[in-house]
Amino acid sequence: MSEENRDESVSGDSYCNDAHTKSSEESNKEVHLTLAQMFGSAFAAMIGVQSKDKRERDFAKGKASHFIIVGLVLTAGFVLTMAAVVSLVLSLVA
Repeated sequence: MSEENRDESVSGDSYCNDAHTKSSEESNKEVHLTLAQMFGSAFAAMIGVQSKDKRERDFAKGKASHFIIVGLVLTAGFVLTMAAVVSLVLSLVA
């Protein structure tokens, strides 16, 4: 085997190994939900219009602790919004 052919063989094998390694790393890497997707899903579930596909996606890719935190933030925002609306209405009536 000539020196040139051996170099091509080695570089071809390393390319093949690199490609295999990259594809296996990408397949092992889990895709998590973005913050916007979590808030959107939690809000949709809160008002009762969550689709089956998104609910299944949430259970497959999301973490319960993240959804609990997002749910608490949305609930606090809802309570504060209702308190502000009631306060505004009472100030206008009085």
